[in-house]
Amino acid sequence: GAGFTRDGVVYSYLPRLHVWSLSPSSGPSSGGTFVTFVGSALDTYGELNCKFASSILPATVTSESLVMCQTPSQAAGPVAAEVIQDADESASGLTFEFVPKAYVVGLEPSFGQVEGGTPVRVIGTGFGAGAACRFGERMALSMYLSSTAVACSSPAYVQGRISVEVTSNGQDFTDGGVPYDYVVAPSLSSLDPSRGPGVGGGIVTVVGEGFFQARSILCRFGSHGASPGRYISQNQVSCVTPASPPANVSFALTFNGVDWFDSPQRFAFDSYLYVNSLRPSFGTVTGNTLVTVAGSFSPGRY
Repeated sequence: GAGFTRDGVVYSYLPRLHVWSLSPSSGPSSGGTFVTFVGSALDTYGELNCKFASSILPATVTSESLVMCQTPSQAAGPVAAEVIQDADESASGLTFEFVPKAYVVGLEPSFGQVEGGTPVRVIGTGFGAGAACRFGERMALSMYLSSTAVACSSPAYVQGRISVEVTSNGQDFTDGGVPYDYVVAPSLSSLDPSRGPGVGGGIVTVVGEGFFQARSILCRFGSHGASPGRYISQNQVSCVTPASPPANVSFALTFNGVDWFDSPQRFAFDSYLYVNSLRPSFGTVTGNTLVTVAGSFSPGRY
């Protein structure tokens, strides 16, 4: 018992491998998500691996407190996630949630002004809490509504078409390529006519520049509800006036239902017009009979 080797091979006692958090905590079941584990003295353990359920994958130590791994493909659902070194396995109790692949299927509206700020509802499936939108290469202010909808405010962008995608973990994005068009905001210059009877139903031609055909052209007279508009040309849109008591009101026009553009000219609703009597009440077919119309009218030409 007195004879020992003199090779001097070193054996090191290390504290139990321990990690206490991971990020992100979810990703698609198709795998490929880069997950960072946070712990202490992780660079002292030599070669490390990550374990998701029963799948073991190589880990990359990026600092003394960080280890990165890429997730495997896995059926949807939560699984235990640990860092292991040979037979030593962390006992953190951490879980990683594998979720079905998310998809974007539609945008409401599908276009907006280059200045940004257009409220866009992104429709799809598989969105997670904390979901966020990306317009082209720019992230947008976002609010999770449900697993099928996210509300986003479009960032400023150059004119043209881009795609909108959604991420639920800040890393893995949808790849549906649903298009969104950035357009130059139209400008309004005048209304013709700029006044009309309060009974409503009159036609007003909006004059301006940069008008375009769209499904949701709407006109708004003051605080009245929106009324339908009709595209005529790049410089004209026609609107139908609503019924209104006498008032001088503002006017605005939208092409997508959410971005409104104001006219520098206001619209005046006159008092209701009505006719009591005609004198005479008949005349020759050749015309030129002078007729006096009695009733209630506002000043102006008719």
